Amino acid sequence: MHLPCLLALAALAQSGSVEPPGFSGAAFFLEEDAWNLVHPSDQNYTGGGALQVSGAWVKGAALPLEAIDHLTGLARKLDELDGAAGRTYRGYSLMLGLTVFTPRELTSFEPIPQDRPYASLEFLTVSRASAFERLGLAISTELTLGVLGLDQGHQLQAAIHAASRAIKGCADEEPECTPHDPKGWPHQVSAGGEPTLRYGLTVERLLVDARAPGGAARFDLKGLGRLDLGYYTGAAAGLAFRAGVVRSPFWSYNTAPLNGQNQMVPAVAATPEQLGSLEVYLFGGLRGRAVGYNALLQGQLRPSVVAMSDSQVFRLLYELEVGATASFRGWGVTYMPFAGRSPELTAGLPLRHQIWTSIYLWYRAG
Repeated sequence: MHLPCLLALAALAQSGSVEPPGFSGAAFFLEEDAWNLVHPSDQNYTGGGALQVSGAWVKGAALPLEAIDHLTGLARKLDELDGAAGRTYRGYSLMLGLTVFTPRELTSFEPIPQDRPYASLEFLTVSRASAFERLGLAISTELTLGVLGLDQGHQLQAAIHAASRAIKGCADEEPECTPHDPKGWPHQVSAGGEPTLRYGLTVERLLVDARAPGGAARFDLKGLGRLDLGYYTGAAAGLAFRAGVVRSPFWSYNTAPLNGQNQMVPAVAATPEQLGSLEVYLFGGLRGRAVGYNALLQGQLRPSVVAMSDSQVFRLLYELEVGATASFRGWGVTYMPFAGRSPELTAGLPLRHQIWTSIYLWYRAG
């Protein structure tokens, strides 16, 4: 065979779109501020949880998301990148979850207008991701259908607090017996239920990829930008790094998949190197965020007894987290002992940061 033909075949082998299998993975996420070792608390973003499944079978659920991408012109841009990127990895995932927010004082039955309102969000998020190997670029979009103001957040928090008091052997009526039952949930944002939507776009770019000669030790650094429109409207930009025994590509991890606004773990198809080897690494992330609107603080269309005004909300925030991940043959665990966000509201002095702890269990199939 002539050399040009061989070169052409080699180029074809290194290009094209890699779609995930029907089932490409699952994950469970749990975040809780009371677990934090630095500053355990029970306020602001008090916790959340979610289940995620990924694979080609989710692609049908992503059709509304793809329609939005066509309207915005993103779909055309992705097609253009496909032609220049060599191999492109695709991913689709579906996440069902809940996030919960509370004021500092939980023992009052009355509204507390000078502090954060009780708020909960139950959501279903579908995501579509594309990772362009040669370009060191990953782009993902998300569409979230959620409901504000239902009672499941209250029930979950009350059950966790009751179990904690039972372990201590004390009763809610005792002032020192914490955590107390949350009494103010009837005054939560959009109490009774209100539907809501959010569209999200995330772009990640590999900035540094340093590897030890002949070994698995590696450090990588990526930059990211994010845009959200809907019940949470704003933009964020930041950096994230990994250091340790790292074999998976930079797009395969997210330092803050929930983070109070239900971000997504990347759903891109796993690569053979990711599934076949041991990984153990430390990671960290730092972001600046500009917030235009947050329904979990300010309410939505349905009247809320307690809601923050524009003058009570900080528009510029920073977020950071540190943690560690270990995985082998597709199974993995991520533990994030510290995640934090700068104060979101001027009410409820003194100003206080939000701090929580996260644990994620996941499996990625080939």
